[in-house]
Amino acid sequence: MDGPEDAAFAEARDKALRYLAYRARTRKETAARLAREDYESETVERVLEFLESYGYVNDESCAREHIQARLAAGYGGARVRYELLSRGIPRDMANRLLGDLNDADEAKETALSLLRKKMRGIDEMTPKDASRCWGFLSRRGFSPDVIRQAMKDFNEWEE
Repeated sequence: MDGPEDAAFAEARDKALRYLAYRARTRKETAARLAREDYESETVERVLEFLESYGYVNDESCAREHIQARLAAGYGGARVRYELLSRGIPRDMANRLLGDLNDADEAKETALSLLRKKMRGIDEMTPKDASRCWGFLSRRGFSPDVIRQAMKDFNEWEE
């Protein structure tokens, strides 16, 4: 078949490959991008199947890369989980992958390191500073228990 369907498929495939050249994308992100380009849903589905068959779109490896990058950047599990879900990673896959890497001591050390960096030069943490730090770490995706322990350790370290 050498008709308009094949031309649309080839064009969509090429656009998808250029889109994927920048960084790994999920199936949902790639489908949304192609849909914005006004390709028919059948063409988008064919392109996604093609990309998956060659390993260009792989939600699990994309999720693993994202998790490693975000944890290395100092984000907590809750924030990373939210980002994965918003990128189209299934909840069970996100929970399984984060469960593999979820270590409370490592999360506390990361939170403590961020706290020390944020509070550099501050001799004594005021209630206002504590509130700001709590919000900062919370927005980074750390659990209340991890934040509480990091703040406790920070205050002991400062004394």
